[in-house]
Amino acid sequence: MGWLLGHRFLLLVHRGRKTGLLRQTVLEVILYDPINRECIVLSAWGEKADWYRNLQKTTAIEIRATRECYRPVQRFLSPEEAYAVLARCESSHPWAAWLFAKLFGYPLGGSEAAQRAFAESMRLVGFRPI
Repeated sequence: MGWLLGHRFLLLVHRGRKTGLLRQTVLEVILYDPINRECIVLSAWGEKADWYRNLQKTTAIEIRATRECYRPVQRFLSPEEAYAVLARCESSHPWAAWLFAKLFGYPLGGSEAAQRAFAESMRLVGFRPI
């Protein structure tokens, strides 16, 4: 149902780090850049999430979003990039930022130092077509 959800969610196909079996995980896209077609996702459980740990061992196999299906180039965002992405999301999607703040303790409207410290604790990954 990617055509219905647009770039709000994606399906990540990856390989288990221990078993080598194919795994599928649906992730919410917090930022989509239409220029380079990059989807940025956030690991709500940080480095503890299985999909995140799997990507640290081996790259993603496939991304399905909207009507697209592609082999991605993946990248782990730096804390500075994470801060910029979260700040951009806060200004462009205030309702989603409010919900994110309630669920994960994001310092919405807080000091820059507090927002940078929070961003440093988050793990974000970008996917774009090769």
